[in-house]
Amino acid sequence: MLIVQSSFISEASEPEPEIKTETETETETTILPPVVPRKIKLQVQNKFMTVQDYKTLLTSQLSALASARPEEKIELTVEWSE
Repeated sequence: MLIVQSSFISEASEPEPEIKTETETETETTILPPVVPRKIKLQVQNKFMTVQDYKTLLTSQLSALASARPEEKIELTVEWSE
């Protein structure tokens, strides 16, 4: 009788080394330009004004900022002229 021996134990093959392309090996850094704050100029004619005049002033200021994002920075200049 012939006894055939077979190997049921297989050797684990070594993992192939990963080949990285240039885009994977380089770290991509994006340089963003500095964010310039939006300039807002508030001109107040008098120290004392009616509530209606003040509401009109505030409405015009809010309209100027309608397209701005909430986290956006502004630079506010207030001018008084009496």
